[in-house]
Amino acid sequence: MAAAPNDRDANEIRRLAESDVAERDDTNINDETATRRDERDQRRLAQALDESRERAAKLERSE
Repeated sequence: MAAAPNDRDANEIRRLAESDVAERDDTNINDETATRRDERDQRRLAQALDESRERAAKLERSE
């Protein structure tokens, strides 16, 4: 038995809404992943800068 036109429209609207929610969820996950990656990169850069400063200070003291 075929669905009535209104049922098909309602099903299509529901499908599109579910797809939109899933897409937003994926975007949020990607944003969170990018944020964590950025934070990790910032920590690594800060650590590298600290290490460079320590090496520079040691070189100055040894001269």
